[in-house]
Amino acid sequence: MADEPLPSSGVYAGRHELFEEGTRPDRAGASRALSTLRADAFCIGALLLATLAFALVVVRDFSGPLVNVDDTNALEHLGYMMEEHLTLGVLPRLQLESTRAMLYPFGTLVVFLPWGVERDLVYTLLHGRFGEGPWLQLYQVASVAISSLGTYFLLRREEGASRAVLVAFVGTFMNFYAVYKFPHHMNVTPLHWALLSIVVDFVLFRRLVRRQRWSARLVLARIVLLPLLLGLDIGYVVGYALLSFAVTSIAAIVLVIRARRRGENLVAAVLPRAPLRELREHPATTILFASLLVVALWLYLPIVAQIFLATRKFTFSGPGGSFWASQFRLLFPYLPFIGPQSKAMVAIFGDAEGIGEFSTGWALLALAIVGLRGAKRRRELVVYAPILAAFVLCFLYHPRALPTLRLFPWFQFNRVAGRATLFFPIWFALVALGAHVDFAVARVRAWATAIGLFAAVETVTAYAAFRYDVFRPDASFWAYMTAVREEPGEAVLDWPFCISGGNGVATQDLCPYYALTSTTYAYRRFHKKDVVGLLLSRMTEAQAKPFYDLGFAKLFAPDNPEIRTARRQTRCFDEQDWQTFETFYRSHDFAGVSLYPDLLPEGCAEQFTSRFGAPSAETRLPAEGRALFIPRRQPR
Repeated sequence: MADEPLPSSGVYAGRHELFEEGTRPDRAGASRALSTLRADAFCIGALLLATLAFALVVVRDFSGPLVNVDDTNALEHLGYMMEEHLTLGVLPRLQLESTRAMLYPFGTLVVFLPWGVERDLVYTLLHGRFGEGPWLQLYQVASVAISSLGTYFLLRREEGASRAVLVAFVGTFMNFYAVYKFPHHMNVTPLHWALLSIVVDFVLFRRLVRRQRWSARLVLARIVLLPLLLGLDIGYVVGYALLSFAVTSIAAIVLVIRARRRGENLVAAVLPRAPLRELREHPATTILFASLLVVALWLYLPIVAQIFLATRKFTFSGPGGSFWASQFRLLFPYLPFIGPQSKAMVAIFGDAEGIGEFSTGWALLALAIVGLRGAKRRRELVVYAPILAAFVLCFLYHPRALPTLRLFPWFQFNRVAGRATLFFPIWFALVALGAHVDFAVARVRAWATAIGLFAAVETVTAYAAFRYDVFRPDASFWAYMTAVREEPGEAVLDWPFCISGGNGVATQDLCPYYALTSTTYAYRRFHKKDVVGLLLSRMTEAQAKPFYDLGFAKLFAPDNPEIRTARRQTRCFDEQDWQTFETFYRSHDFAGVSLYPDLLPEGCAEQFTSRFGAPSAETRLPAEGRALFIPRRQPR
């Protein structure tokens, strides 16, 4: 997409002579075109093979819907809610007020969920057309393909095929943090428009520094990517891409002002000379970009605006529920015996996943250092100023002690500092472009080989260590959901249920088995009933108050005060507990009780069945264990 030289009028310059147009074939040009085509075919094929490997090693399961423990189970539910509550018209409208679907029968405003408008719309479209399927898994693979191929095409003419494919591979497939976040935090793993935005920011700024003219298509890509960003995770992914745009814009303004003081019109030097002519000469690209722009402005912008405006109805004091990981975890490598999930690291830190919160591996650090040294030798460090500024702001960020990112309004609800790690690989890979390697020098070849081998070891180690237990719903699962769905009644009462805010509100009292029940509510996408439970990333005391007033906090008796360690009730109900539970149950239109015997003490499930009747369906869920559905047979 870089600015291309225009052919001279009527003639082409050969190596030693001028040929009139059409009189003699440009053999050198044809040879170069063929060489470029071969390079493109090889690099595109390599990136597609890497995408296939990602699908087989990381995503792994394409047999059906994404059902698993913790947050994984809630991601499809967002798409289901979009399907339920989205109205298309002149301006799309998303109904965020859940009158009773969750926190039944009171309902609540469900704005504080990990919305990803594009992901949720993809689920809505495919689920509505084809029913249950691996829609989120396919979306994740498509995201990886767009990230890698898009990065390659954006850099190919700037850097050549070999350097472009290196950046595409490193920025996409060596993003180990994103690998470890799938599928548990899949809301932040589709990164495509964000990564491409960062690449475009880099190319535009570098051309500004070098006084090289921008292409009209590159400028159009920058314009299109801004609204496209809004389709990704609003809480984190969009924020870091906007951070890149903001610091790059500030750096560009500074350069323009300094140049003007010297009497130089830097803007005129880089703006496209004939943008409309260039766009007409590339109709396919222009039509694609224009179509994406229209769709994003019409579909994404109104929905995100509604979500943003809804957040203004709440006021939160302090960074409640924030998580911070030491930035110096960035220094940990990915090696077989000291990787993030090795016994040594777990013994030292006690949290295998936490090591990955800020680790990119030594190979990426080495590439960035080499790139910075090369840029310094050529006095081009200013090219990387926006990337370094964004990195420093993320590296120094602490939600309480040093909230650097809160300088930007879109980071006001950023709770997990470590998620900036999602963008370190692409930043480091772009910085690595500052190195111009002369492979004719033996020492350079040796160092390049060493870094390449180390990168291969870290990549294999990271992917080999990645594990999650795939849960494939069986016939009993679907029979269970059908039994709940077909039973008369507007809601189902899960026990134990979970009402929780990621900022700590209600969790200890109303979700003591968080590790097992935090997203039980999301099964409503299968059984279509309203539910009591809900997990919000931020919750107010007012939202949980009705359930405190009903006395539900007294019904929980966990075997451990730690919400990720507790596994079952230590006692069954006494008479007062039964009265609280039954009064609530009989007072509302419940189809029945969805009971989880593995979370109850011995003999407690039998007390439920003796009071409410025999179960009509049974299955096993990935976190909750056995599930019994006890229908409400009594007259209503």
